[in-house]
Formats: sequence, structure tokens, C-alpha cells
Amino acid sequence: SELSSITSPVENDMALVKASTNVSESTLYHYNGTEWVSNGNPLPNRLYQVDGTAETYYYDTYQHNVSLSPFEKYTISKTLTVTTDWQDTGIAYNNLPTGSYMVSVSGITSAASNLWSETSTGIMSWYADGTNSTNADEITLHMTGHASNSNGIYLRTIRSGRTAGTNLRLQIKSKVNFTESSPVNFTFLRLI
Repeated sequence: SELSSITSPVENDMALVKASTNVSESTLYHYNGTEWVSNGNPLPNRLYQVDGTAETYYYDTYQHNVSLSPFEKYTISKTLTVTTDWQDTGIAYNNLPTGSYMVSVSGITSAASNLWSETSTGIMSWYADGTNSTNADEITLHMTGHASNSNGIYLRTIRSGRTAGTNLRLQIKSKVNFTESSPVNFTFLRLI
């Protein structure tokens, strides 16, 4: 039986799900209006496996019509060739629930960027619904690490008009063009 058939979820409902193979770990999923997701990953199709040949998941807690708990962490990794022009990261409105977040950017290779073990962190707001504007709002970042070598990372959110259908997106640029593609790890910690 699937979680969405056990209950009648509405957008932003939450469920705490545990895997029976490791009951000490649990994952908080939210319903985004279409499916149950955590960190952008959908809930496994089966919560109950009768034959025991696959990892068994079971429904532990369900909270109806409440916001996600503060301090939920999301990590989204991308591979990007960042330039001095704004570009989409591939993170869009439906990848995070509406809320206020601390955002951290790390994992960028020094070969691509000349950034050595640098992490950039800032505070942002997120809106997981339709937008009707083309406003862009930069996210102030603080960066520290081994050496930045005159490079740096910038983030902003940008909206789209109602008919475009792309809604809110996270964009990135750098002070100096990357010479090749690099992993870029985005970590979001929900504050409120």
C-alpha cells in the first residue's frame, strides 16, 4: 500500500517514514501536491513488502495540514560550469517547500574555479508556488575557506511571469569563469 493511498494528503502535509532495515533512521517526507518527496527524492513506491525480498518501509507518523518542522535539511548536488553571467542551477520552485532557509554552497573543485575548500553561506526566502513577476533578488553570501584566489560565488532567486510556468528558480554566477564543469553542492537548512 502506498503512503498517498493510506491518507488523503494535501500540499505540505508531512510523513515520517522509517526503513525497517535500519529503524534508527527516519526520513521526513512532504507532499508537494503530486508525490511524497524528501530532498527531491520520491518515496519508494511500496511501503510494505510482503515477500521480504526488498527493503521494507513502514508508515510511522503522519501530520495533517502542518508546515514542515524547522531545521529540515535538503542537499541538492549539481554539476555546473559557472560563468560571470547568471544561469539557472536547475533548482526550481518545487524542489523546496515555501520557507526561509540558510543556504550553503560547497564542493566546488579548485581545478574548475581556483576556489580552494571554499564555502559560501547566506539566508534566503523560498516560494514553492506560481509567480507572476520577473523580479530577481540577490542572496547575500559570506565566503570562507582555504583560498578564494579572487574568485567568488553569487546566488539569486528569479521569478517568471504566470504564463511562463517556470516560477521561482535559483541562479548562480561567479566572479571569474570556471574553466570546466564542477560539482556544486547546495545545502538548505529550513529556519522558519
